[in-house]
Amino acid sequence: NSLVCAMFALIAGCATVLIASPRIRSTFIATVITALAAFVTVLIIKIFLPKKSRLISIIAYTGAGIIFAVAIFSVIIYNLGNVTLFNPHTDEEETASLASLAVNHTSKFEVEEVCTANGTVFGWRLKAADIASDVKRPVVLYFCGNGESASKAILRFIDNNLWNSVVRGCDVICFDYPGYGKSIGVPREHSMKSMALEAYKYASGLPTTSTTVIMGYSIGTGIAVYAA
Repeated sequence: NSLVCAMFALIAGCATVLIASPRIRSTFIATVITALAAFVTVLIIKIFLPKKSRLISIIAYTGAGIIFAVAIFSVIIYNLGNVTLFNPHTDEEETASLASLAVNHTSKFEVEEVCTANGTVFGWRLKAADIASDVKRPVVLYFCGNGESASKAILRFIDNNLWNSVVRGCDVICFDYPGYGKSIGVPREHSMKSMALEAYKYASGLPTTSTTVIMGYSIGTGIAVYAA
């Protein structure tokens, strides 16, 4: 009876968290499956163990409880790692500023919104200043940090003289990670890697790209290394 109550309490708790945050659906499913496996295992022990062997029953139940407690804990931690690691968001003010800049052309910096070939990853391209649009030049493919969007990153290259001097004479392209900005998907290791390859394919495939330089900041360093 205690095991049944504990299992239903666990499922109810997971369901509550799931409603609060749909991003942890995989955690909920994996935890429920593990809990059900624990329940079935205990039932099998109860059916097949000798009825009068109290010591063996205690050892079996205790061992099963420890094993599945560790299993459930591991499942939750493994799945919640993705949820706590990534911080999907949209910097609306920065996005609006870039959108206005792209339309009005009120500064020497020319920007345009870009999208990968599969139509799921969006970002921005900052074109090299004082270079004709049809002239080949290097492209810096920039993978930004966890706490910023592509819009915020591109504005930093525009507004910060030090950052701007690093990429002078180059285009800068930055895409939002899956789930960030307008990009579609959920941020996970495999989706980030797939996005990195799509981003590289786009940047290196531009007719004005002479060479592609990959650059990463913070969480983007791992993605940059993978793309390289």
